[in-house]
Amino acid sequence: MKSNLDECKRCGLCCLNTEMLLSKNEITVIIDKFPYKITQKEFSTRLNETLYQLINIDGHCFFYDIELGTCEIYDFRPQGCEFYPFIYNQEKQMCEFDSECPNINLFNQDDNKKEILCIKLRKFLREQLKVQIT
Repeated sequence: MKSNLDECKRCGLCCLNTEMLLSKNEITVIIDKFPYKITQKEFSTRLNETLYQLINIDGHCFFYDIELGTCEIYDFRPQGCEFYPFIYNQEKQMCEFDSECPNINLFNQDDNKKEILCIKLRKFLREQLKVQIT
């Protein structure tokens, strides 16, 4: 399946004031693959026993190079970044495209593809992040 970012204009808005959740496994991958020595506490904060969140520095993701407009961990970025702008809305208890993304019209919104992507997103949230969803 084509990645959402294959259609992305890479404006970087999704990297500003991010609330990106991380699994323990994603933290390990980032530490192992980042080209410099880095600790979990430098780039994430623990929310509970199983859930972590990326830290923002000066209003943007720790790994977003604001001057270059690039992600320093793009090749091993968190799964949530790969799904974006497709998100799970906890309030509505449904998958949807994030209305804050200015380029939603670029993404395939075919109902069958959205349903498949939603199944994958829900599975990731339940299994990797241990988030209780319906």
